[in-house]
Amino acid sequence: MSPVADESVSIPDDLNIAEFAAEFLRRAPDYRQDFYALPDSEKCSDRAAALAQRWGLRFPG
Repeated sequence: MSPVADESVSIPDDLNIAEFAAEFLRRAPDYRQDFYALPDSEKCSDRAAALAQRWGLRFPG
């Protein structure tokens, strides 16, 4: 595990780029606020698409 800004928090060394990006976003307070502001019924809505675009998310398929 490699240390990050807070020495008490670490991330695995074997993450690929997509996994690292997901871990980074998962810990980002602004992203978390945006994500949790979406009601469950709207996770696949236009608001979710706007969230994905704002944060540069791309999903296969």
